Amino acid sequence: FEDKSIPLAFSFLITEEELSKLKEINHPGRCDMRCCGWSHSSAGQYLASSKCEEGVLHVWDIVNASKVGSFAPPVYGFSINIFSHVGNDWLIFQNSQSTDDYYLFRFNIENREFADSFFHYQGEWIHMINYKCCVILFKLAGEHDSEGRYDTICELYDFNTSEKLKTRRFDDRKRNY
Repeated sequence: FEDKSIPLAFSFLITEEELSKLKEINHPGRCDMRCCGWSHSSAGQYLASSKCEEGVLHVWDIVNASKVGSFAPPVYGFSINIFSHVGNDWLIFQNSQSTDDYYLFRFNIENREFADSFFHYQGEWIHMINYKCCVILFKLAGEHDSEGRYDTICELYDFNTSEKLKTRRFDDRKRNY
């Protein structure tokens, strides 16, 4: 590894012997014995880490090999990751202690602070998209047909108030497989 443009790589010393101790190669979820309960995500030159059940976002500058800081979101939760980012503005995703409570927070890495407003959703979902001041959420309907297929429901929410603005149901029997 000759490229020294990323000095953080040289900040860690991991020997081949230490790697050989980890015989399991599976990594089915965000928590794994190799990560010791940590989850990681990245945005540009930054690496964000969060230990499960800690609810704190630790941010590292990969280029400068330094820690930017540790940040607590407005609501306590057990898992926190970068959901998406545009420039210095990050969208942070967090699970709460309840398995059905999810949050999206805005975080500005340059100012190193969370925005006052955030999005809260309670329930199961399969896909979530943030677009400007809206959150588009897809989920499965609660009931299924005789073949075990669920209709897909699309809901539009206001990010700042978490208020549902629109709902549309898509009949999965008409889906082209």
